[in-house]
Amino acid sequence: MSEEFKQQRLRPRDLFVLYEQKRLDSETLASGIADLQPVERWTLWLSRQMLLCGTALLLAGIFYLLAFNWELLGRFSRHAVMLTLFGAATVLALYLGPSRLGGNLAALAATVLSGAWLAVIGQIYQTGADAWQLFATWTLLCALWLPGWRFAPLWAFCWLLLNLSICLYWFQVLQAPGASDPIGLFASLGSLNLLALIGFETQCQRPWLAQAQHWLRHQLIMLTLFFLTFPAMTTFLEPEATGVADWLLLLVWGAVLIAGYIHYHPRHLGIVALLQLSLISALMPAAGRLLLDHGNTLGYWGFALLLILAFGGAAWWLSVLAGKSGGEQG
Repeated sequence: MSEEFKQQRLRPRDLFVLYEQKRLDSETLASGIADLQPVERWTLWLSRQMLLCGTALLLAGIFYLLAFNWELLGRFSRHAVMLTLFGAATVLALYLGPSRLGGNLAALAATVLSGAWLAVIGQIYQTGADAWQLFATWTLLCALWLPGWRFAPLWAFCWLLLNLSICLYWFQVLQAPGASDPIGLFASLGSLNLLALIGFETQCQRPWLAQAQHWLRHQLIMLTLFFLTFPAMTTFLEPEATGVADWLLLLVWGAVLIAGYIHYHPRHLGIVALLQLSLISALMPAAGRLLLDHGNTLGYWGFALLLILAFGGAAWWLSVLAGKSGGEQG
């Protein structure tokens, strides 16, 4: 490889770009890819993926076995099955420890099985508890693992449970009967996920977060955009029926889009695409209402053309950013 590239941090796709530009020959390209992606690295990646898929399939098989034989199992048999599996996963996690992938996956499996056990208890005894109480208890059980297990999927799973628990609590407890506008829910969860995203960005260089920051960042951004985009969409769609809180959420949504674009482009094109999708999703229903209310053919053609232009323009801008930055996908 030529001297001008030796000091650069290259990836395989960078080498292919250089090869297409006739700046590398085929022999240098092959040796460079072999250096950047040795066979041992692919073997390690494949073994980890197989362990992850095996854990997921094992859990799915356990749930299917229990559900299929539900009527054949007695009350104590159901408890015995879940307690045995939960205890085995817990013991295995503690034995292997958080420093090994097997221990981390066992802890995640124990967390999933604890939620299944709670569901079994509710199904057997018909306690009358609301769904939010089950998920809130599940979240607390999951949180018990967090201080000692810095396993990113476990943290992400617990965070999803927390969001779901808050949603269920809002609809089953806080929301007034007959109310249909969950503006408080979107404001709360949008703010919560936004604060979590900001906290993550300030701590993402820690080793245990840096290893999984790609998809953890995407999860937090998708949750933030989801809870902020929907109120923005309803505000654009029915501006005459919105209040002060809706307009404040709209301002927060716009600020998130602008700040997110400034911070993430052009290093993370996947996140830029999510920001573009949020913008298009918020504006298109209002544009469709304006064009389709009259019910004429021209309005339908105009809306279709507008959709093509919006998504085509977003794709074109992503290609421009990829060309300027060398296309680091994030």
